[in-house]
Amino acid sequence: MSTDALSATTSPARLQAQVDAMIRALGGYWRPVNAVARLLEELAELGQQLTAEDAVDRRAELAGEFADLWIISTCLANQFTLTLADDHAELADGGFVRLVEEAGRIARVVNFYDGPKNPRTLDGFPTLAAAIASFHRTLRALAVACGVDLDAAVESKVTAATDRDRGRFAVSYDPSTADSLRAFKPDLHSAQRLWGAPTWDERLTVEHNVDLIVPFLRCFAKAAGREGLDGFVIRLPDGPPTADLPALSRQLSRVLICLAARGPQPNVAFPSDVRVPGWQFSFGGTRLRITVFSPLYPAPYPTHVDHGTYVLLQPTT
Repeated sequence: MSTDALSATTSPARLQAQVDAMIRALGGYWRPVNAVARLLEELAELGQQLTAEDAVDRRAELAGEFADLWIISTCLANQFTLTLADDHAELADGGFVRLVEEAGRIARVVNFYDGPKNPRTLDGFPTLAAAIASFHRTLRALAVACGVDLDAAVESKVTAATDRDRGRFAVSYDPSTADSLRAFKPDLHSAQRLWGAPTWDERLTVEHNVDLIVPFLRCFAKAAGREGLDGFVIRLPDGPPTADLPALSRQLSRVLICLAARGPQPNVAFPSDVRVPGWQFSFGGTRLRITVFSPLYPAPYPTHVDHGTYVLLQPTT
């Protein structure tokens, strides 16, 4: 399908950045499974607009529904640090029914990553990047068929929502926008696709803090290899638990043992001896390389940081 009817004036990257800025200004991202529920809600509203008797006279409302669907699916892309494909170049036919099918693929992937459903096999299982790209192509094709300028609709909705909904939602945590990521060596790691653990609460035990981390690390372990995530950052507490290398070693050991005990499947990392050459930590069946960044390491070393103690978990093949 040609895009001559509606010329593209805004790049997906620019719109994606605008959506991210809007969501951060409004309080942060919802859990991915909640975003899928919102996607279904918006699909129903688009269907109602498309079948309304006066649909032709309700072009503004129709454009708003198209924009909502693009925005909520882009939120999912942002949460998994995905770069949107250019959906102007190759549009997909299929109409509303095809759009529902594409939304179902997104839901299937998210329900695996952030929900309780594990697929029988990952052979042929879509990635979230591919599912969102296909959804956007179909969405844009349907918008063109309805005479809607999708880019203009998205920009208008983002501007309006930023002003209208500011302060409406409570500030929420998401691993893609975690506080630990802003503090963790941005000069060296800004180009990497990282998630961050919830802020460590020093009023709670190690075990309780690990309980708060586990749902997000579980999602990371499922998605990292398939979506290209580079690492998961845990910031350990300042003070006595990380004041010197022996204390840091004890704290790290305690955290890893707790994580291993709470993994979704048997973990062979412990009680294996960590001093044995080749020892590796694993979580959810994903092998993770462990790197610790701390002021305790001398400045010439790449693991030296001026402030804070960070554990970087990186998937290995």
